Amino acid sequence: MRKAACILALLLIFVSAPVFSGEIELGLSWTPIADDSVSAEEDRDAIRGFHIGYVLWNFVYFSWDALVMPPSIIEGWTGYYRPGFLNMYDAGIRFYLKPFLLYSELGMNNVYVYNQGSSQALSNNFGANLRLGAGLKWDWIGVNISGTAVFHSFSSMTGTLAELTNEDSRDRALEKIRKSLVPSFNLALYF
Repeated sequence: MRKAACILALLLIFVSAPVFSGEIELGLSWTPIADDSVSAEEDRDAIRGFHIGYVLWNFVYFSWDALVMPPSIIEGWTGYYRPGFLNMYDAGIRFYLKPFLLYSELGMNNVYVYNQGSSQALSNNFGANLRLGAGLKWDWIGVNISGTAVFHSFSSMTGTLAELTNEDSRDRALEKIRKSLVPSFNLALYF
């Protein structure tokens, strides 16, 4: 059911794209692994990902990123030693001042575990994301770098943001953001 809903949502975006005369972007991402739990036999030095974005009215920005996670990281998150995806669904604003791109997004995330029939509770748990990115775009191709702070819940994210406003807890909040940061390098094609 969930896969069908995602496919239907993507089809609706592609079908309605001419109506809103927006811009579609398709891309690949590369994220270095800074987690010591990745085993040597997995031979993974980076996490690869897929990206679909849509720009509406030249500044409203929607994106979906799916990062292919190694089994050892999924095991640390869920207790199941299986490969999986970290899906991030975001919305925000994007500014394009030729050739520079700047964007900021807020969204939600969830973890899909391969063969998750025995771990069905994972599919209902959504966390929150904060993303900032900058890059260069030339006509139909572009590169950018982004930093996404991934939180396990919306209350965790809002609590961390509240701590940023308090001078006494600001260092603790910045450390939480640093620990949850997922830096990525992205290559995108624009249509």
